[in-house]
Amino acid sequence: MERVVAAADACVREDGAEVIIPGCTLASSILTHEVPDVAARIGAPVVDGMVAGFKLAEMLADLRAAGLPCVSRRGFFERPPATDYELLRTFLGKPI
Repeated sequence: MERVVAAADACVREDGAEVIIPGCTLASSILTHEVPDVAARIGAPVVDGMVAGFKLAEMLADLRAAGLPCVSRRGFFERPPATDYELLRTFLGKPI
């Protein structure tokens, strides 16, 4: 637990982080539930990524229920067509 707090503290002190969002459920739980007043201790608020994800899903469902279109990321991470890669590699002068 102390190592997680020390890493978060180093992010604030050394890197200038303004908020800590742990990328691991365990670290997030430690920082948001196990360490009393962690924000005062490290000097920045801590956002539990799991809770933030659930709240985003709730918001999107509420928007949909209100008749508003929710934002879709469908296809956002799809691989570009092979022809685009070929054009880019040719332009950069690198092999495919």
